Amino acid sequence: TLQFSEGHVMQRVILGVGGGIVLKQYVLGDASDIFWLIEQSREYLNHYNSDMPRKYPTERSVYESILWPKNPKRLRLGIWHDTVLVGGINVAPADDTGGDPFAEVGYWLGAPYEGRGYVARSLQCLAAYAFNSMGMHMLYANVLSDHFRSRRVLERAGFQKQSGGSGGMLGYCLEKSVWVERLK
Repeated sequence: TLQFSEGHVMQRVILGVGGGIVLKQYVLGDASDIFWLIEQSREYLNHYNSDMPRKYPTERSVYESILWPKNPKRLRLGIWHDTVLVGGINVAPADDTGGDPFAEVGYWLGAPYEGRGYVARSLQCLAAYAFNSMGMHMLYANVLSDHFRSRRVLERAGFQKQSGGSGGMLGYCLEKSVWVERLK
């Protein structure tokens, strides 16, 4: 259970992926594990133009981002393999879509855990949660055009390239109807 300063209480989201992998909504006690993984992976994350190293220069900055998130609607989850944090994944519902709800997904991985299928499996689980529990009709993601592994993860999950984007980014989306069809 998560307790907020206004007295609101909500259940912590925990999603079983399988194979010892669990997605757990960040809590304050995760700050040291998150910071340690970012610290161990700064060069790797910078290579892929991640803003994680810049946003979280200290453990305190991670702690504060959990306590006072910039976007409170964003569901931020750690990717845990047994008791080890290997990365993170999130889904951020768009504000006032004026139609069918959609959300942006994002993810990051610590350098030692790349290429082991953590993000691919976590993304499948998160898509199921976003479509079935959050009521989303479409998910989208932006990825660096030269980050071929990340592009492949999205494509394997059913995301389709939508645009050339700008600044070296590519846009991908996954509609719920496509996702449901892939499950058949």
